Amino acid sequence: MVRTLFFLGLIAFAMTSAAMLIASWRMAERHQVGAQIVDPVDVAIVLGGGHFPDGVLEYRVRERARAAIHLFETGKASRIITTGGLISHHPDSHAAVIRDFLVANGVPAEAVLLEDRSRTTLENFRFAFEIMEAEGLSTFAIVTDSYHMTRSVWLARYLGHPPDGLSVAHTLEHETTPMRIAMILRETAAWWYHAYKIAGLWIFDTFGLPSAWRDRLVV
Repeated sequence: MVRTLFFLGLIAFAMTSAAMLIASWRMAERHQVGAQIVDPVDVAIVLGGGHFPDGVLEYRVRERARAAIHLFETGKASRIITTGGLISHHPDSHAAVIRDFLVANGVPAEAVLLEDRSRTTLENFRFAFEIMEAEGLSTFAIVTDSYHMTRSVWLARYLGHPPDGLSVAHTLEHETTPMRIAMILRETAAWWYHAYKIAGLWIFDTFGLPSAWRDRLVV
């Protein structure tokens, strides 16, 4: 029984990876650096990814930031929200590090809003939408990598905010093969992780179970 479940799990994982790769290729073709954004949006939400101890952004996050700069410079986005909370090896939040990169590359500081509490993509959106509401912003574009975009759109829609535009950064095609494999495996695991979280939240909300249990087991 255990062996059967193990192999079924492997098959499900492999199928998720394949579906994610196909979706990634389609996203890259259609939405490279905001190619299909025609009507300007109020804000571009840059999804975080990581930075090094010296405050240098990882390659994929630099490319996301550059995609957001392109949207701002071409008038396709009026403001930018950077996302990501504290990382243990650096005193500043990830959102602040992305903000510093944007400002160093010509984006006015007043055009950048910080979402600096999140730890996951779901939280990126939850807290970014709170900022949008507080600032009176309604339309937005998601800025992230092609392999990350499908899940990002799904999560934004789950929270009741379908995006008004997508901007795919140049990343996966320029990475080394080991890094591509690592990112694909990580993204596949993230699909299942967020499926668990959303299913768990639905169960707790539907059956009115104690919020303390929800916070401990799901959130």
